[in-house]
Amino acid sequence: LRVVAETVASYWERKQAEEREKQLQEELNISSRLASIGELAAGVAHQINNPLTGVLGFSQRLLRKSTDQETNQDLKRIYTEAERAAKVVQNLLTFARRRQTQKQYSDINDILESALELRAYELKTSNIEVVTDLTPGLPEIMLDFHQIQEVFLNIILNAEQAITEANGGGKLTIKTEERKGDIRTTFTDNGPGIPAENLEKIFDPFFSTKGEKGGTGLGLSVCHGIISEHGGRIYAKSKPGKGAIFFVELPLPGH
Repeated sequence: LRVVAETVASYWERKQAEEREKQLQEELNISSRLASIGELAAGVAHQINNPLTGVLGFSQRLLRKSTDQETNQDLKRIYTEAERAAKVVQNLLTFARRRQTQKQYSDINDILESALELRAYELKTSNIEVVTDLTPGLPEIMLDFHQIQEVFLNIILNAEQAITEANGGGKLTIKTEERKGDIRTTFTDNGPGIPAENLEKIFDPFFSTKGEKGGTGLGLSVCHGIISEHGGRIYAKSKPGKGAIFFVELPLPGH
Protein backbone atom coordinates (compact mmCIF):
# COMPACT_ATOMS: atom_id res chain seq x y z
CA LEU A 1 0.00 0.00 0.00
CA ARG A 2 2.81 2.35 0.86
CA VAL A 3 4.44 1.75 -2.55
CA VAL A 4 1.11 2.38 -4.31
CA ALA A 5 0.57 5.61 -2.33
CA GLU A 6 4.07 6.84 -3.18
CA THR A 7 3.54 5.99 -6.87
CA VAL A 8 0.22 7.88 -6.96
CA ALA A 9 1.75 10.88 -5.16
CA SER A 10 4.69 10.90 -7.57
CA TYR A 11 2.32 10.75 -10.54
CA TRP A 12 0.27 13.73 -9.32
CA GLU A 13 3.38 15.78 -8.54
CA ARG A 14 4.66 15.13 -12.06
CA LYS A 15 1.24 15.97 -13.52
CA GLN A 16 1.08 19.27 -11.62
CA ALA A 17 4.63 20.16 -12.67
CA GLU A 18 3.72 19.51 -16.32
CA GLU A 19 0.61 21.70 -15.98
CA ARG A 20 2.64 24.54 -14.42
CA GLU A 21 5.24 24.27 -17.18
CA LYS A 22 2.52 24.36 -19.84
CA GLN A 23 0.92 27.46 -18.28
CA LEU A 24 4.28 29.24 -18.05
CA GLN A 25 5.05 28.43 -21.69
CA GLU A 26 1.65 29.80 -22.77
CA GLU A 27 2.29 33.01 -20.82
CA LEU A 28 5.75 33.38 -22.40
CA ASN A 29 4.24 32.93 -25.87
CA ILE A 30 1.60 35.59 -25.18
CA SER A 31 4.20 38.02 -23.78
CA SER A 32 6.39 37.52 -26.86
CA ARG A 33 3.46 38.22 -29.21
CA LEU A 34 2.47 41.28 -27.17
CA ALA A 35 5.99 42.74 -27.41
CA SER A 36 6.21 42.26 -31.20
CA ILE A 37 2.74 43.57 -31.95
CA GLY A 38 3.22 46.44 -29.49
CA GLU A 39 6.11 47.83 -31.54
CA LEU A 40 4.07 47.58 -34.75
CA ALA A 41 0.99 49.11 -33.08
CA ALA A 42 2.94 52.14 -31.85
CA GLY A 43 4.28 52.89 -35.33
CA VAL A 44 0.91 52.51 -37.02
CA ALA A 45 -0.88 54.58 -34.36
CA HIS A 46 1.52 57.52 -34.68
CA GLN A 47 1.23 57.49 -38.48
CA ILE A 48 -2.58 57.54 -38.33
CA ASN A 49 -2.88 60.03 -35.47
CA ASN A 50 -1.63 63.12 -37.34
CA PRO A 51 -4.03 63.03 -40.33
CA LEU A 52 -6.85 61.99 -38.00
CA THR A 53 -6.28 65.08 -35.86
CA GLY A 54 -6.67 67.15 -39.03
CA VAL A 55 -9.96 65.45 -39.93
CA LEU A 56 -11.34 66.09 -36.43
CA GLY A 57 -10.19 69.70 -36.35
CA PHE A 58 -11.46 70.71 -39.79
CA SER A 59 -14.80 68.90 -39.44
CA GLN A 60 -15.33 70.74 -36.14
CA ARG A 61 -14.56 74.08 -37.81
CA LEU A 62 -16.95 73.35 -40.67
CA LEU A 63 -19.67 72.37 -38.19
CA ARG A 64 -19.37 75.77 -36.53
CA LYS A 65 -19.59 77.59 -39.88
CA SER A 66 -22.24 75.53 -41.70
CA THR A 67 -25.93 76.48 -41.48
CA ASP A 68 -27.26 73.80 -43.84
CA GLN A 69 -28.97 71.01 -41.88
CA GLU A 70 -28.14 68.21 -44.34
CA THR A 71 -24.48 69.27 -44.49
CA ASN A 72 -24.38 69.44 -40.70
CA GLN A 73 -25.64 65.86 -40.43
CA ASP A 74 -22.92 64.66 -42.80
CA LEU A 75 -20.26 66.60 -40.91
CA LYS A 76 -21.45 65.21 -37.58
CA ARG A 77 -21.19 61.70 -39.04
CA ILE A 78 -17.63 62.43 -40.22
CA TYR A 79 -16.70 63.83 -36.81
CA THR A 80 -18.28 60.90 -34.92
CA GLU A 81 -16.53 58.28 -37.07
CA ALA A 82 -13.21 60.15 -36.79
CA GLU A 83 -13.66 60.21 -33.01
CA ARG A 84 -14.23 56.46 -33.04
CA ALA A 85 -11.05 55.97 -35.08
CA ALA A 86 -9.18 58.25 -32.65
CA LYS A 87 -10.31 56.04 -29.77
CA VAL A 88 -8.92 52.97 -31.54
CA VAL A 89 -5.62 54.83 -32.06
CA GLN A 90 -5.55 55.80 -28.38
CA ASN A 91 -6.11 52.16 -27.43
CA LEU A 92 -3.24 51.17 -29.71
CA LEU A 93 -0.94 53.69 -28.06
CA THR A 94 -2.02 52.54 -24.58
CA PHE A 95 -1.39 48.95 -25.61
CA ALA A 96 2.04 49.73 -27.07
CA ARG A 97 3.21 52.13 -24.38
CA ARG A 98 5.67 50.79 -21.85
CA ARG A 99 5.37 53.56 -19.30
CA GLN A 100 7.07 53.48 -15.94
CA THR A 101 4.71 52.01 -13.38
CA GLN A 102 4.16 54.10 -10.25
CA LYS A 103 4.02 51.48 -7.55
CA GLN A 104 3.18 51.90 -3.90
CA TYR A 105 1.83 49.64 -1.17
CA SER A 106 -1.93 49.34 -1.71
CA ASP A 107 -4.89 47.28 -0.53
CA ILE A 108 -6.43 45.11 -3.27
CA ASN A 109 -9.87 45.42 -1.66
CA ASP A 110 -9.68 49.24 -1.86
CA ILE A 111 -8.84 49.10 -5.57
CA LEU A 112 -11.63 46.63 -6.23
CA GLU A 113 -14.20 48.70 -4.34
CA SER A 114 -13.17 51.84 -6.25
CA ALA A 115 -13.58 49.99 -9.58
CA LEU A 116 -17.03 48.71 -8.54
CA GLU A 117 -18.05 52.21 -7.48
CA LEU A 118 -17.21 53.50 -10.96
CA ARG A 119 -19.48 50.86 -12.57
CA ALA A 120 -22.17 50.80 -9.84
CA TYR A 121 -24.82 52.70 -11.82
CA GLU A 122 -24.33 50.69 -15.04
CA LEU A 123 -24.37 47.38 -13.16
CA LYS A 124 -27.59 48.34 -11.38
CA THR A 125 -29.39 49.50 -14.55
CA SER A 126 -28.25 46.29 -16.29
CA ASN A 127 -29.93 44.22 -13.55
CA ILE A 128 -26.65 42.63 -12.50
CA GLU A 129 -26.35 41.57 -8.88
CA VAL A 130 -22.81 41.99 -7.55
CA VAL A 131 -21.82 39.70 -4.69
CA THR A 132 -18.49 40.41 -2.98
CA ASP A 133 -16.53 38.10 -0.71
CA LEU A 134 -13.51 40.22 0.18
CA THR A 135 -11.13 38.82 2.78
CA PRO A 136 -10.55 41.57 5.39
CA GLY A 137 -7.06 42.56 6.48
CA LEU A 138 -5.23 41.39 3.37
CA PRO A 139 -1.53 42.36 3.29
CA GLU A 140 -0.82 45.45 1.20
CA ILE A 141 1.19 44.76 -1.94
CA MET A 142 3.41 46.91 -4.13
CA LEU A 143 1.47 47.92 -7.25
CA ASP A 144 0.28 50.73 -9.49
CA PHE A 145 -3.20 51.58 -8.16
CA HIS A 146 -4.56 53.00 -11.42
CA GLN A 147 -3.22 50.21 -13.61
CA ILE A 148 -4.70 47.48 -11.42
CA GLN A 149 -7.96 49.44 -11.25
CA GLU A 150 -7.95 49.47 -15.08
CA VAL A 151 -7.54 45.67 -15.11
CA PHE A 152 -10.45 45.19 -12.70
CA LEU A 153 -12.64 47.62 -14.67
CA ASN A 154 -11.93 45.74 -17.91
CA ILE A 155 -12.90 42.39 -16.40
CA ILE A 156 -16.04 43.83 -14.76
CA LEU A 157 -17.07 45.53 -18.02
CA ASN A 158 -16.56 42.33 -20.03
CA ALA A 159 -18.65 40.35 -17.53
CA GLU A 160 -21.33 43.05 -17.57
CA GLN A 161 -21.57 42.97 -21.37
CA ALA A 162 -21.59 39.17 -21.55
CA ILE A 163 -24.31 38.82 -18.90
CA THR A 164 -26.49 41.57 -20.41
CA GLU A 165 -26.31 40.27 -23.97
CA ALA A 166 -27.05 36.68 -22.92
CA ASN A 167 -29.57 37.05 -20.10
CA GLY A 168 -30.58 40.71 -19.81
CA GLY A 169 -29.34 40.51 -16.22
CA GLY A 170 -27.50 38.15 -13.93
CA LYS A 171 -24.89 37.79 -11.22
CA LEU A 172 -21.22 38.70 -10.80
CA THR A 173 -19.37 37.27 -7.80
CA ILE A 174 -16.01 38.75 -6.80
CA LYS A 175 -13.72 37.19 -4.23
CA THR A 176 -10.31 38.11 -2.81
CA GLU A 177 -8.10 35.75 -0.83
CA GLU A 178 -4.54 35.41 0.40
CA ARG A 179 -2.77 32.28 -0.77
CA LYS A 180 0.77 31.03 -0.39
CA GLY A 181 2.85 33.74 -2.07
CA ASP A 182 0.08 35.82 -3.65
CA ILE A 183 -3.30 37.49 -3.42
CA ARG A 184 -5.91 36.14 -5.82
CA THR A 185 -8.94 38.06 -7.06
CA THR A 186 -11.62 35.95 -8.73
CA PHE A 187 -14.45 37.23 -10.96
CA THR A 188 -17.24 34.70 -11.60
CA ASP A 189 -20.18 35.54 -13.88
CA ASN A 190 -23.23 33.59 -15.00
CA GLY A 191 -23.05 34.77 -18.60
CA PRO A 192 -22.87 32.56 -21.69
CA GLY A 193 -19.29 31.48 -21.05
CA ILE A 194 -16.38 31.45 -23.49
CA PRO A 195 -16.15 28.81 -26.24
CA ALA A 196 -13.13 26.51 -25.85
CA GLU A 197 -11.67 27.65 -29.19
CA ASN A 198 -11.71 31.30 -27.99
CA LEU A 199 -10.44 30.72 -24.45
CA GLU A 200 -6.81 30.46 -25.59
CA LYS A 201 -7.10 33.63 -27.72
CA ILE A 202 -8.80 36.12 -25.40
CA PHE A 203 -5.50 37.71 -24.30
CA ASP A 204 -4.22 37.97 -27.89
CA PRO A 205 -4.03 41.53 -29.28
CA PHE A 206 -7.01 42.53 -31.47
CA PHE A 207 -8.96 39.36 -30.73
CA SER A 208 -12.60 40.27 -30.13
CA THR A 209 -15.94 38.50 -30.27
CA LYS A 210 -17.84 41.80 -30.37
CA GLY A 211 -17.62 42.31 -34.14
CA GLU A 212 -19.17 45.63 -35.13
CA LYS A 213 -20.29 46.38 -31.57
CA GLY A 214 -17.19 48.42 -30.83
CA GLY A 215 -14.66 46.00 -29.38
CA THR A 216 -11.06 46.68 -30.38
CA GLY A 217 -9.75 43.46 -28.86
CA LEU A 218 -7.12 45.32 -26.83
CA GLY A 219 -8.68 45.38 -23.35
CA LEU A 220 -7.55 41.98 -22.13
CA SER A 221 -4.20 42.30 -23.93
CA VAL A 222 -3.55 45.49 -21.97
CA CYS A 223 -4.64 43.68 -18.78
CA HIS A 224 -2.20 40.84 -19.50
CA GLY A 225 0.63 43.33 -20.03
CA ILE A 226 -0.12 45.18 -16.79
CA ILE A 227 -0.34 42.03 -14.67
CA SER A 228 2.84 40.63 -16.25
CA GLU A 229 4.68 43.87 -15.40
CA HIS A 230 3.57 43.37 -11.80
CA GLY A 231 4.99 39.84 -11.77
CA GLY A 232 1.54 38.28 -11.56
CA ARG A 233 -0.78 36.08 -13.59
CA ILE A 234 -4.15 36.60 -15.27
CA TYR A 235 -6.08 33.74 -16.83
CA ALA A 236 -9.62 32.47 -17.37
CA LYS A 237 -11.62 29.26 -17.16
CA SER A 238 -15.01 28.65 -18.70
CA LYS A 239 -17.55 26.11 -19.81
CA PRO A 240 -19.91 27.31 -22.56
CA GLY A 241 -23.33 28.03 -21.11
CA LYS A 242 -22.01 28.05 -17.55
CA GLY A 243 -20.34 31.45 -17.31
CA ALA A 244 -16.69 32.44 -17.03
CA ILE A 245 -14.17 32.83 -14.22
CA PHE A 246 -11.26 35.29 -14.43
CA PHE A 247 -8.34 35.00 -12.04
CA VAL A 248 -5.88 37.79 -11.18
CA GLU A 249 -2.95 36.72 -8.99
CA LEU A 250 -0.48 39.31 -7.68
CA PRO A 251 2.63 38.35 -5.67
CA LEU A 252 3.03 39.23 -2.02
CA PRO A 253 6.17 41.16 -0.98
CA GLY A 254 9.20 38.88 -1.07
CA HIS A 255 7.69 36.43 -3.54
